[in-house]
Amino acid sequence: TTKGKQTGSTSDIYKIMRMIMVRNYHPVIVFCFSERECEGLALQMKKLNYNESAKNDIVAEVFNNAIL
Repeated sequence: TTKGKQTGSTSDIYKIMRMIMVRNYHPVIVFCFSERECEGLALQMKKLNYNESAKNDIVAEVFNNAIL
């Protein structure tokens, strides 16, 4: 990985997470012990859609009910 540096390319962790989602190898837990690297990886992971399109409405409803 790029040890917390924000570069134009995606990290190895991002590529692994994308592969896990495509091949349905989830659920997984990913650990990162560097605060700076964790923040950089979180910013990369926000690009991924973790839900199937059919479940997006359910997630939105649960979120909205929890907020109200």
